Amino acid sequence: MTATQFMRPHTQASVWTFLREETDSRLLRLAAKLWRKLLCREQWFLWLEIPAAGSIVPDQQRVKAIYPPSDRLWADPFVRSTPDGHYLFVEELPFATGKGHIAVLEVSHDGRLRSARTVLERPYHLSYPFLFEWHGALYMLPESGENRTVELYRCTSFPDQWVPDRVLLSDIRSADATLIEYEGVWWMFMTQATQGQGLNEDLYLYRAETPLGPFEPHANNPVKSNARGTRPAGAMFWHEGSLYRPTQDCSRVYGEAVVLQRVDELSENSFRETEVACIAPDQRSQVRRMHTLNSTTGLRVMDVLRWIAK
Repeated sequence: MTATQFMRPHTQASVWTFLREETDSRLLRLAAKLWRKLLCREQWFLWLEIPAAGSIVPDQQRVKAIYPPSDRLWADPFVRSTPDGHYLFVEELPFATGKGHIAVLEVSHDGRLRSARTVLERPYHLSYPFLFEWHGALYMLPESGENRTVELYRCTSFPDQWVPDRVLLSDIRSADATLIEYEGVWWMFMTQATQGQGLNEDLYLYRAETPLGPFEPHANNPVKSNARGTRPAGAMFWHEGSLYRPTQDCSRVYGEAVVLQRVDELSENSFRETEVACIAPDQRSQVRRMHTLNSTTGLRVMDVLRWIAK
């Protein structure tokens, strides 16, 4: 008997053992996944952090959590600070309806939740309440893609009175419109669902002389097509002379992490950016995903995802 013949039974047994163990492992993972779906649901909640000076990446060991009631989620936080405290404008989605509206959370300077109330609701889904000021007025640009519009609202009494101002774009299925003034031009960043693609891959830019429009499309739309680091994930910001754009990593699953992009070139004929950091949930925590990052003086806010019992 040759050495090969002597080893063959042992090798075959090892292969079958390996295959059986691998199959058992996959079945256990599948069973756990199905069991979790039956008994649990995903819930987005908020992390708050007082950022260290000069830091653009959150320290997950220093965050404080704010949880919604168990029957809903809070996501897409945008923050506006006052001498009395912080106001977090969020998508609030009750699980019973599956339709989002905009709520405001009043938070003290030490991170305590004081109140939560609805401030804007429409017959269709709203989320991502992007905030900006223009000529002394406060505006909100929530995502209203389910209505195939990009709608602008103006605040008449802070923080809870908002009235329709105008429709900036219509007849498009878009997500997470984000504005920035760059070299005297107002730019709108968003993803759009076109040509069979979803809302996570294709980045579209529009330009205007003011944030109130009218907006014209970029000559090279879509300027970027990639599920990783394309869909907006919060307000753009300047740091040490460079413009940064928070984006979502949706390459494996929606909103898995936040990817920071440095904008290297932005003009009516070109757009170029470079990934500089990926902010993913700490594996030691129970957090599974993260997809929005915003900051103001003295506060950084993020939304993160966990599993809770139904």
